[in-house]
Amino acid sequence: MLKYIDMASNPTMDSNSLDRYVGKASIHGYAVLAIEGLDSYKVFNGVQLIPRISFKFNELGREVLMKRECIKILRSDSLEDLKITNAVKKVAHAIELGHELLRSMDRKALKKLVNAGKPVIINLRDVIRLINLNAPVLGLLLLLRYYERGRISLVVGSGAREEHELLHPITVCSFLVSLGLSEAKALSSVSINPLSVMRSAGYDILR
Repeated sequence: MLKYIDMASNPTMDSNSLDRYVGKASIHGYAVLAIEGLDSYKVFNGVQLIPRISFKFNELGREVLMKRECIKILRSDSLEDLKITNAVKKVAHAIELGHELLRSMDRKALKKLVNAGKPVIINLRDVIRLINLNAPVLGLLLLLRYYERGRISLVVGSGAREEHELLHPITVCSFLVSLGLSEAKALSSVSINPLSVMRSAGYDILR
């Protein structure tokens, strides 16, 4: 049975908001949430909560290096800061792309991602916002083609900040299929692929 994982949760960290958020995730069938800013591993309402920390390529300092027992994500918001150095590759468990890259990413940028050999995370919140604005999503469509052909590993997270933004994983998969992904690839992006990121960070959580 597939276990659904959200690699990109960003809820408000006060206890009431977090409780509501995790409660909604539990109702939707998520087994694991990777939460930005969480201080330590927790289990609540049957959902495992994993800390994650995001950093830009020029923020790879002591705070990131010394952080233990968390998932470390390189965050790239534009073509200019999509810089994947050897130092970054040693630290980052995955690379997260911002909405500007989903608009404008080209084959040169995608070649960087392929050569980096790291799973790529996109946030559904960013995708929906671009589509609602009728903005071009050429970078996203190119990324999906690379993923469908097996050239990269893709993880689709919610990017949700409030519980009402957290969609059921089957809804997420249906949305991805509407953008051209096969059902198998869509399901992997919210289950198998994020699980491999978790395990690379030392969380063998679903055995």
